[in-house]
Amino acid sequence: MAKIVEYINPITGAPEQVDQLDHTAQEIDDAVGRSLPGAAIDASIQSKPNPNLLDNWYFGNPANQRGQTEYNTMNYAIDRWRTWDSPASTWLKIVDGGVQIAYACYQFFEQYIYKALIGKKVTISILFADGKLFYKSFDVSKSAEAWYSVIVDYGGVSRVVLGVNPSNTADNGSNFFRIQSSTPGTLSDTILAIKLELGSQQTLAHQDESGNWVPNEIPDYGEQLARCQRYFRREKNNTTSRLAFGIGLPLSTAYLVMNKQIGRPMRAYPAVSVSAASDFLYCSSTLSSGVAATAVARGGVFVPNDIVAINLSGTFTVGTPYIVAVEPGGYMDFNAEI
Repeated sequence: MAKIVEYINPITGAPEQVDQLDHTAQEIDDAVGRSLPGAAIDASIQSKPNPNLLDNWYFGNPANQRGQTEYNTMNYAIDRWRTWDSPASTWLKIVDGGVQIAYACYQFFEQYIYKALIGKKVTISILFADGKLFYKSFDVSKSAEAWYSVIVDYGGVSRVVLGVNPSNTADNGSNFFRIQSSTPGTLSDTILAIKLELGSQQTLAHQDESGNWVPNEIPDYGEQLARCQRYFRREKNNTTSRLAFGIGLPLSTAYLVMNKQIGRPMRAYPAVSVSAASDFLYCSSTLSSGVAATAVARGGVFVPNDIVAINLSGTFTVGTPYIVAVEPGGYMDFNAEI
């Protein structure tokens, strides 16, 4: 609705009354662009979408540093999403247009996010690749532990659940975001996107002229990947040649230390694992002269969490620097997941 406001005409100097609209011209243009069948206006979006509190939420092009198209163990799969619970031949599968899940898939947040939700109105929404949307809003309790569920019962997905425990936001058993399939071991239909946001309206999707729900935005892949790499980062040799990985200096005849710069600081000082110790070599002159390490492990701690000390075991000459190389396909994982 419009309201009447008074202003001073800059030409005549006299007071005048005008109608002031509730929305800007851009907001009206945006709403018209999202008109529904029958000339109705999509009231669920009146401006740009709210920020999504989930990482890696657009499954049409997910960050997937581990590089598999199917995940069949109870562990992290695509970035920031962890499979869980009952065994299945495939826990999560990347397909054209999204992902499918076969039981439960979790995302855990840092405590400050759970604390920001306490006492607030939040909205959860899930969008399938076939254009079906389910969403619901909740008031998050200020004191009581609760699980807030969007009942889906469609496309092989049972529900989407947010757990918040105001008295202990560090407990992953009571603080989580979960997508749960209907039948354990059976892959769901394809999920395109999912959202957790503050407020009482969903801003994940709008309806097109055919009445199908489509995303309001496609997130920038690089920005999503950068967010995910705060929790997990894989440094991999994706070429067909041996590549230099860093420079190490022996502290004894049995091991050397390499300080590895990994870019932006991670959430915490990461655990380190490798494809295989033999994929990492120490070279006194050229890369072709490399000798395979017998073990690779994380060394000391640096702050901020963007430099990691890596110890390589082998036989070394103290005082001689070595090039550390990695074989084709070899990788090192830096893991600071919650």
